[in-house]
Amino acid sequence: MATSPSSPPAAPGTKAEPKPPASAGHILSNGHRVYFELHGPEDGPGVVLLHHGLGSLRAWKSQVPALAEAGYRVLAYDRWG
Repeated sequence: MATSPSSPPAAPGTKAEPKPPASAGHILSNGHRVYFELHGPEDGPGVVLLHHGLGSLRAWKSQVPALAEAGYRVLAYDRWG
């Protein structure tokens, strides 16, 4: 369920549904297909989130919404290797 201006706020002690990325897709880099997500306002200062080793961008699932709501344009991607 997506939130909208008319949706009631989440009840205390429950988690709100995450907002979908503003943009998401794949790029080809050195022969590898890399998935990325962009969150937050287009005119916000940029932040790039890098996960460790064999992790994924899901490692940032708690930080991305907070940064986007604070006005940052957040790029998170699944780096290869």
